[in-house]
Formats: sequence, structure tokens, C-alpha cells
Amino acid sequence: MMMNHAQCSTNKKCSCQDNYLAGNNARACKALIGRNCDEDADCYVENSICMDNALGKQCDEMENCSIILNSVCSSNGICICPQNYFAIGNHLCVPTINSDCTSDEECLSADSLYSCKEVTECSDPWHWNCAANGKCVCNVNNLAISNQTILPFLNGYCMKDDQCMAENSLCIDYRCRCKPNHVQAAGNLCVFQNEN
Repeated sequence: MMMNHAQCSTNKKCSCQDNYLAGNNARACKALIGRNCDEDADCYVENSICMDNALGKQCDEMENCSIILNSVCSSNGICICPQNYFAIGNHLCVPTINSDCTSDEECLSADSLYSCKEVTECSDPWHWNCAANGKCVCNVNNLAISNQTILPFLNGYCMKDDQCMAENSLCIDYRCRCKPNHVQAAGNLCVFQNEN
């Protein structure tokens, strides 16, 4: 399993990315103040807390969303992924094919290394397809996490709730949909809808 916020340095040594420092006896890269975190234990500074910085949260300017990679503050005052980007969880926006990027790691591939002649050779036909080039590829509304695991986005096929990638989504009628009192925003986000 890859360590979050770690990288291979130019001198071929594992190191923490900028704005992250080694913690837990060099077994984790911990966030400095103002960087992305999921829980208090992710923070390097003693007695600091992880504030709720996530897609779908309220904002009044771009700076409120700056901790969420590639996100913007929408005209509705919500942190969202911009056009040609989609959400992975609630803390990351990644570019789609033909979108701008700054590194290879930002570009997630829908392609597989597996060759095929028909869809049944691609494991799960709900999420895979055999393309004309003879390679297994993700169906629409799905993302390859590895060469064997695909998770559905909103409107992708599912069998159970924990298959759905979007936070605040459920598997309803075999499709990933937003939970009650939540609406779809920015492609793969489910945000709370206030009923005022």
C-alpha cells in the first residue's frame, strides 16, 4: 500500500511531499497547518485539529477551497470541481482526458493492461467493456482504481452501497445515487440540500 503524501525523490529515496513532514517513526507523512487532512491524527503540529475542508462545503471566495486540490468556489458558494475535472472522494479533483494537468499522477487512466476479445474476459461486465483495440476499459461513470478494481461514480451500476465512490451516495435501484436530502453537484458530488 502506498503511503499518502509520499514521493520518490530525485536521489531515489522515499520522502514526504512539500508541506508534509515524517511522523510516526517515519511511517507516515503528516500535514502541516493549512494542508489536506482527513482526521486529527494526520496533522504534524501537536494539539492541532483537522478542520472540515471538503468538496461540497460552503465557501465565499476561492481561498476557502484552496486546500482541496484543483477545486473552485462556485457561484452558489460551494467548493466544487471545475469543468473537465471530477471528484475522487471529497478532497480531490482530477482532470479528465484532454484536460490540463501538471504531473502524470494527476491523470487517471480508464485503460487496463488486460487484453480481451469479448466483455466476459474483462471480469465484471457491469463496470468493464472490451474496447475495439482489444483492451478492457472502464464503462462510462466508472473509475479504475487498479487493473482489477473499478468503482462506480454517480449513475454508475452498483450492487451495494459501499461500491459507490461519491460520499453521501447510496446504491438505489442498482445505480449510485445521492442520499435523500442531497443533490448531485459538479459531476461526482452529493451535497446537502437545505429545504428552506
